[in-house]
Amino acid sequence: APVDPYYLRVLPLNETHVIDGVEVTFFDANHCPGAVIMLFKVNGQHYVHCGDFRFHPSMQEIPQLRDVKIQGLFLDNTFCSPKYVFPPQADAVADIVKIVGPEIKGRRTLILVGTYTIGKEKVLVGIAETYRVKIFVTREKYRILSLLELDMSMFTTDPSESCVHVVSMFQISFGRMAEIFKTCRHSYDKIVGFQPTGWAFGKSIQGVTKRTSGSFTIYGVPYSEHSNFNELRAAVKFFNPTQLIPTVDCGTPEKVQKIIELLTKPEPKSSGGILSYIKPIFAPLAAAGFGSLFRSTSSPAPATEPAVKQESGLLRFLAPKRKLPATATTPIGVKTEISA
Repeated sequence: APVDPYYLRVLPLNETHVIDGVEVTFFDANHCPGAVIMLFKVNGQHYVHCGDFRFHPSMQEIPQLRDVKIQGLFLDNTFCSPKYVFPPQADAVADIVKIVGPEIKGRRTLILVGTYTIGKEKVLVGIAETYRVKIFVTREKYRILSLLELDMSMFTTDPSESCVHVVSMFQISFGRMAEIFKTCRHSYDKIVGFQPTGWAFGKSIQGVTKRTSGSFTIYGVPYSEHSNFNELRAAVKFFNPTQLIPTVDCGTPEKVQKIIELLTKPEPKSSGGILSYIKPIFAPLAAAGFGSLFRSTSSPAPATEPAVKQESGLLRFLAPKRKLPATATTPIGVKTEISA
Protein backbone atom coordinates (compact mmCIF):
# COMPACT_ATOMS: atom_id res chain seq x y z
CA ALA A 1 0.00 0.00 0.00
CA PRO A 2 1.19 3.56 -0.65
CA VAL A 3 2.91 5.41 2.18
CA ASP A 4 0.71 8.09 3.74
CA PRO A 5 2.22 11.49 2.76
CA TYR A 6 1.85 12.50 6.42
CA TYR A 7 4.90 10.39 7.18
CA LEU A 8 7.07 11.80 4.39
CA ARG A 9 9.49 14.68 4.87
CA VAL A 10 11.20 16.26 1.87
CA LEU A 11 14.67 17.46 2.89
CA PRO A 12 16.50 19.90 0.58
CA LEU A 13 20.01 19.11 -0.61
CA ASN A 14 23.08 21.02 0.56
CA GLU A 15 21.37 22.19 3.76
CA THR A 16 22.08 20.89 7.26
CA HIS A 17 19.23 19.28 9.19
CA VAL A 18 19.24 18.25 12.86
CA ILE A 19 17.64 14.87 13.44
CA ASP A 20 17.61 13.50 16.98
CA GLY A 21 20.60 15.67 17.85
CA VAL A 22 22.64 14.56 14.83
CA GLU A 23 23.52 17.05 12.08
CA VAL A 24 22.83 15.57 8.63
CA THR A 25 23.50 17.12 5.22
CA PHE A 26 22.53 15.56 1.89
CA PHE A 27 24.33 16.01 -1.43
CA ASP A 28 23.53 14.76 -4.91
CA ALA A 29 25.24 11.40 -5.37
CA ASN A 30 25.42 11.53 -9.18
CA HIS A 31 23.62 8.19 -9.25
CA CYS A 32 19.91 7.45 -9.69
CA PRO A 33 17.41 10.30 -9.17
CA GLY A 34 17.01 10.85 -5.45
CA ALA A 35 20.29 9.17 -4.49
CA VAL A 36 22.30 11.17 -1.95
CA ILE A 37 25.62 11.29 -0.17
CA MET A 38 25.07 11.80 3.57
CA LEU A 39 27.36 13.82 5.85
CA PHE A 40 26.77 13.18 9.55
CA LYS A 41 28.17 15.20 12.46
CA VAL A 42 28.05 13.13 15.65
CA ASN A 43 29.68 14.32 18.87
CA GLY A 44 31.85 16.73 16.91
CA GLN A 45 33.08 14.09 14.43
CA HIS A 46 32.14 13.83 10.76
CA TYR A 47 31.16 10.70 8.88
CA VAL A 48 30.26 10.31 5.20
CA HIS A 49 28.01 7.59 3.83
CA CYS A 50 28.15 7.58 0.06
CA GLY A 51 25.33 5.15 -0.58
CA ASP A 52 25.39 4.30 -4.28
CA PHE A 53 27.26 7.12 -5.99
CA ARG A 54 29.51 8.09 -8.86
CA PHE A 55 32.33 10.34 -7.74
CA HIS A 56 32.63 13.55 -9.77
CA PRO A 57 35.37 16.22 -9.57
CA SER A 58 32.75 18.87 -8.73
CA MET A 59 32.18 17.14 -5.40
CA GLN A 60 35.61 18.37 -4.34
CA GLU A 61 34.26 21.95 -4.52
CA ILE A 62 31.54 21.39 -1.89
CA PRO A 63 32.73 23.26 1.25
CA GLN A 64 30.87 21.01 3.67
CA LEU A 65 32.79 18.02 2.34
CA ARG A 66 36.06 19.74 1.50
CA ASP A 67 36.68 21.67 4.72
CA VAL A 68 36.11 19.03 7.40
CA LYS A 69 38.05 16.06 8.70
CA ILE A 70 36.24 12.85 7.89
CA GLN A 71 36.42 10.30 10.68
CA GLY A 72 34.75 7.50 8.75
CA LEU A 73 33.89 6.96 5.07
CA PHE A 74 31.28 4.35 4.20
CA LEU A 75 32.09 3.75 0.54
CA ASP A 76 30.16 2.25 -2.38
CA ASN A 77 33.01 0.19 -3.83
CA THR A 78 30.97 -1.72 -6.42
CA PHE A 79 33.63 -1.59 -9.14
CA CYS A 80 36.68 -2.02 -6.92
CA SER A 81 38.99 -3.61 -9.47
CA PRO A 82 41.69 -2.03 -11.67
CA LYS A 83 39.99 -3.54 -14.74
CA TYR A 84 36.94 -1.30 -14.28
CA VAL A 85 38.12 2.08 -15.58
CA PHE A 86 35.15 2.76 -17.80
CA PRO A 87 34.60 6.20 -19.38
CA PRO A 88 32.65 9.18 -18.03
CA GLN A 89 28.87 8.95 -18.41
CA ALA A 90 28.77 11.64 -21.09
CA ASP A 91 31.18 9.64 -23.27
CA ALA A 92 29.12 6.47 -22.90
CA VAL A 93 25.92 8.34 -23.78
CA ALA A 94 27.69 9.80 -26.83
CA ASP A 95 28.69 6.30 -27.94
CA ILE A 96 25.09 5.10 -27.74
CA VAL A 97 23.74 8.16 -29.53
CA LYS A 98 26.26 7.69 -32.34
CA ILE A 99 25.32 4.04 -32.85
CA VAL A 100 21.59 4.76 -32.72
CA GLY A 101 21.71 7.44 -35.45
CA PRO A 102 21.85 5.28 -38.60
CA GLU A 103 19.32 2.83 -37.16
CA ILE A 104 16.75 5.56 -36.45
CA LYS A 105 17.13 7.00 -39.94
CA GLY A 106 16.31 3.64 -41.48
CA ARG A 107 13.05 3.36 -39.54
CA ARG A 108 13.03 -0.43 -39.96
CA THR A 109 15.06 -1.14 -36.83
CA LEU A 110 13.51 -1.64 -33.42
CA ILE A 111 15.87 -0.18 -30.82
CA LEU A 112 15.66 -1.57 -27.29
CA VAL A 113 17.31 0.27 -24.39
CA GLY A 114 17.71 -1.70 -21.18
CA THR A 115 17.05 0.09 -17.90
CA TYR A 116 16.17 -0.64 -14.29
CA THR A 117 13.18 0.72 -12.33
CA ILE A 118 15.07 4.01 -12.07
CA GLY A 119 18.40 4.97 -13.59
CA LYS A 120 19.77 5.32 -17.15
CA GLU A 121 17.53 8.37 -17.76
CA LYS A 122 20.48 10.28 -19.22
CA VAL A 123 20.70 7.72 -22.00
CA LEU A 124 17.03 8.11 -22.89
CA VAL A 125 17.20 11.91 -22.80
CA GLY A 126 20.37 11.88 -24.90
CA ILE A 127 18.68 9.89 -27.68
CA ALA A 128 15.45 11.90 -27.56
CA GLU A 129 17.14 15.29 -27.61
CA THR A 130 19.68 14.42 -30.28
CA TYR A 131 17.26 12.94 -32.80
CA ARG A 132 14.03 14.67 -31.73
CA VAL A 133 12.25 11.35 -31.33
CA LYS A 134 9.87 10.05 -28.72
CA ILE A 135 10.85 7.18 -26.45
CA PHE A 136 8.31 4.43 -25.81
CA VAL A 137 7.86 3.37 -22.18
CA THR A 138 5.23 1.32 -20.38
CA ARG A 139 2.54 3.12 -18.39
CA GLU A 140 4.24 2.06 -15.17
CA LYS A 141 7.58 3.43 -16.35
CA TYR A 142 5.85 6.63 -17.49
CA ARG A 143 4.45 7.18 -13.99
CA ILE A 144 7.90 6.74 -12.48
CA LEU A 145 9.57 9.12 -14.95
CA SER A 146 6.85 11.72 -14.36
CA LEU A 147 8.00 11.95 -10.71
CA LEU A 148 11.49 13.01 -11.82
CA GLU A 149 10.41 16.35 -13.33
CA LEU A 150 11.67 15.44 -16.78
CA ASP A 151 10.25 16.83 -19.99
CA MET A 152 7.58 14.17 -20.43
CA SER A 153 6.84 15.27 -24.01
CA MET A 154 9.78 13.11 -25.08
CA PHE A 155 8.06 9.93 -23.84
CA THR A 156 5.07 8.02 -25.14
CA THR A 157 3.08 4.99 -24.05
CA ASP A 158 2.06 4.19 -27.64
CA PRO A 159 4.59 1.75 -29.12
CA SER A 160 3.63 2.70 -32.67
CA GLU A 161 4.89 6.26 -32.09
CA SER A 162 8.52 5.27 -31.66
CA CYS A 163 11.11 2.77 -32.78
CA VAL A 164 13.04 3.32 -29.53
CA HIS A 165 11.57 1.21 -26.75
CA VAL A 166 12.62 1.06 -23.10
CA VAL A 167 12.68 -2.45 -21.64
CA SER A 168 14.02 -4.18 -18.57
CA MET A 169 17.77 -4.71 -18.69
CA PHE A 170 17.11 -8.42 -18.44
CA GLN A 171 15.21 -8.42 -21.72
CA ILE A 172 18.32 -7.55 -23.68
CA SER A 173 19.14 -11.07 -24.81
CA PHE A 174 18.88 -12.90 -28.12
CA GLY A 175 16.20 -15.18 -26.72
CA ARG A 176 13.92 -12.33 -25.62
CA MET A 177 14.61 -10.44 -28.84
CA ALA A 178 13.37 -13.43 -30.82
CA GLU A 179 10.14 -13.44 -28.82
CA ILE A 180 9.65 -9.70 -29.32
CA PHE A 181 10.40 -9.99 -33.03
CA LYS A 182 7.53 -12.42 -33.52
CA THR A 183 5.09 -9.68 -32.51
CA CYS A 184 6.53 -6.89 -34.65
CA ARG A 185 8.24 -8.42 -37.69
CA HIS A 186 5.67 -6.75 -39.95
CA SER A 187 7.03 -3.36 -38.82
CA TYR A 188 10.75 -4.04 -38.35
CA ASP A 189 13.50 -5.94 -40.14
CA LYS A 190 15.88 -6.21 -37.19
CA ILE A 191 16.34 -5.42 -33.51
CA VAL A 192 19.26 -3.60 -31.89
CA GLY A 193 19.55 -3.72 -28.11
CA PHE A 194 21.67 -1.72 -25.67
CA GLN A 195 22.91 -2.82 -22.26
CA PRO A 196 24.19 0.36 -20.58
CA THR A 197 26.01 -0.96 -17.53
CA GLY A 198 29.46 -0.74 -16.01
CA TRP A 199 29.65 -4.52 -15.99
CA ALA A 200 29.91 -4.41 -19.79
CA PHE A 201 33.39 -2.93 -19.46
CA GLY A 202 34.76 -6.02 -17.80
CA LYS A 203 34.07 -8.02 -20.95
CA SER A 204 36.28 -5.90 -23.19
CA ILE A 205 39.01 -3.39 -22.43
CA GLN A 206 37.96 -1.68 -25.65
CA GLY A 207 34.75 -0.43 -24.07
CA VAL A 208 31.69 -0.92 -26.29
CA THR A 209 31.08 -4.52 -27.29
CA LYS A 210 28.94 -5.83 -30.12
CA ARG A 211 27.37 -9.26 -30.54
CA THR A 212 25.24 -10.34 -33.48
CA SER A 213 22.94 -13.27 -34.07
CA GLY A 214 20.92 -13.18 -37.28
CA SER A 215 18.69 -10.12 -37.26
CA PHE A 216 19.59 -9.23 -33.68
CA THR A 217 22.48 -7.14 -32.36
CA ILE A 218 23.38 -6.38 -28.75
CA TYR A 219 25.73 -3.57 -27.70
CA GLY A 220 27.24 -3.63 -24.24
CA VAL A 221 28.04 -0.03 -23.31
CA PRO A 222 30.02 0.85 -20.16
CA TYR A 223 27.58 3.48 -18.92
CA SER A 224 27.55 3.30 -15.14
CA GLU A 225 26.02 5.18 -12.26
CA HIS A 226 28.68 3.83 -9.91
CA SER A 227 32.27 5.10 -9.63
CA ASN A 228 34.91 3.40 -11.73
CA PHE A 229 38.08 2.18 -10.03
CA ASN A 230 40.11 5.36 -10.51
CA GLU A 231 37.19 7.48 -9.37
CA LEU A 232 36.98 5.37 -6.21
CA ARG A 233 40.67 6.01 -5.53
CA ALA A 234 40.14 9.73 -6.19
CA ALA A 235 37.19 9.77 -3.77
CA VAL A 236 39.22 8.09 -1.02
CA LYS A 237 42.07 10.54 -1.60
CA PHE A 238 39.69 13.52 -1.44
CA PHE A 239 37.76 12.45 1.68
CA ASN A 240 41.00 11.20 3.32
CA PRO A 241 39.10 9.42 6.10
CA THR A 242 40.59 8.16 9.34
CA GLN A 243 38.71 4.94 8.72
CA LEU A 244 37.57 3.53 5.37
CA ILE A 245 34.54 1.22 5.52
CA PRO A 246 33.67 -0.49 2.22
CA THR A 247 30.03 -1.52 1.86
CA VAL A 248 30.11 -3.95 -1.09
CA ASP A 249 31.46 -7.53 -1.09
CA CYS A 250 33.04 -7.03 2.33
CA GLY A 251 31.87 -10.06 4.24
CA THR A 252 35.22 -11.06 5.70
CA PRO A 253 38.16 -9.17 7.26
CA GLU A 254 40.36 -10.44 4.42
CA LYS A 255 38.07 -8.95 1.77
CA VAL A 256 37.91 -5.64 3.61
CA GLN A 257 41.70 -5.49 3.88
CA LYS A 258 42.13 -6.22 0.17
CA ILE A 259 39.65 -3.50 -0.78
CA ILE A 260 41.39 -0.95 1.46
CA GLU A 261 44.78 -1.84 -0.01
CA LEU A 262 43.51 -1.47 -3.58
CA LEU A 263 42.05 1.96 -2.86
CA THR A 264 44.88 3.41 -0.78
CA LYS A 265 48.14 2.03 -2.11
CA PRO A 266 50.38 4.67 -3.79
CA GLU A 267 50.20 5.16 -7.54
CA PRO A 268 53.12 3.60 -9.45
CA LYS A 269 55.64 6.14 -10.70
CA SER A 270 55.17 7.13 -14.33
CA SER A 271 57.63 5.73 -16.82
CA GLY A 272 57.24 8.74 -19.08
CA GLY A 273 55.63 9.03 -22.50
CA ILE A 274 52.41 10.71 -23.46
CA LEU A 275 50.38 9.11 -20.67
CA SER A 276 52.58 10.84 -18.09
CA TYR A 277 50.96 14.10 -19.17
CA ILE A 278 47.44 12.83 -18.63
CA LYS A 279 45.89 12.96 -15.17
CA PRO A 280 46.15 9.53 -13.52
CA ILE A 281 42.39 9.20 -13.29
CA PHE A 282 42.19 9.16 -17.09
CA ALA A 283 45.39 7.35 -18.02
CA PRO A 284 43.99 3.79 -18.17
CA LEU A 285 41.04 5.11 -20.14
CA ALA A 286 43.36 6.75 -22.65
CA ALA A 287 45.30 3.54 -23.01
CA ALA A 288 42.04 1.75 -23.80
CA GLY A 289 41.10 4.18 -26.56
CA PHE A 290 38.59 6.20 -24.52
CA GLY A 291 35.89 3.60 -24.98
CA SER A 292 35.38 4.45 -28.63
CA LEU A 293 36.56 1.21 -30.20
CA PHE A 294 34.34 -1.73 -30.97
CA ARG A 295 34.89 -5.43 -30.58
CA SER A 296 32.56 -7.55 -32.66
CA THR A 297 31.70 -11.19 -32.25
CA SER A 298 29.08 -13.16 -34.10
CA SER A 299 28.41 -16.05 -31.76
CA PRO A 300 25.08 -16.66 -30.00
CA ALA A 301 24.90 -15.14 -26.52
CA PRO A 302 23.90 -17.08 -23.44
CA ALA A 303 20.17 -16.82 -22.81
CA THR A 304 26.86 21.99 7.75
CA GLU A 305 28.12 25.33 6.21
CA PRO A 306 26.02 27.73 4.11
CA ALA A 307 23.91 25.91 1.58
CA VAL A 308 25.75 25.28 -1.66
CA LYS A 309 23.82 25.53 -4.90
CA GLN A 310 24.75 22.89 -7.48
CA GLU A 311 23.04 23.07 -10.83
CA SER A 312 25.61 21.67 -13.22
CA GLY A 313 28.26 19.03 -13.52
CA LEU A 314 26.61 16.16 -11.66
CA LEU A 315 23.45 15.81 -13.70
CA ARG A 316 23.85 17.00 -17.26
CA PHE A 317 20.42 15.94 -18.39
CA LEU A 318 18.51 15.78 -15.12
CA ALA A 319 17.98 18.96 -13.10
CA PRO A 320 15.01 18.31 -10.82
CA LYS A 321 13.94 21.23 -8.68
CA ARG A 322 13.29 18.94 -5.74
CA LYS A 323 14.16 15.45 -4.64
CA LEU A 324 11.55 12.91 -3.66
CA PRO A 325 13.52 9.71 -3.02
CA ALA A 326 10.77 7.95 -1.12
CA THR A 327 7.91 8.78 -3.48
CA ALA A 328 9.74 7.61 -6.57
CA THR A 329 8.71 4.02 -5.99
CA THR A 330 6.74 3.56 -2.77
CA PRO A 331 3.35 4.98 -3.91
CA ILE A 332 3.49 2.91 -7.06
CA GLY A 333 4.28 -0.30 -5.30
CA VAL A 334 6.85 -1.56 -7.78
CA LYS A 335 9.93 -3.64 -7.12
CA THR A 336 13.02 -1.47 -7.39
CA GLU A 337 16.01 -2.78 -9.32
CA ILE A 338 19.51 -1.55 -8.57
CA SER A 339 21.17 0.54 -11.25
CA ALA A 340 24.69 -0.43 -12.20
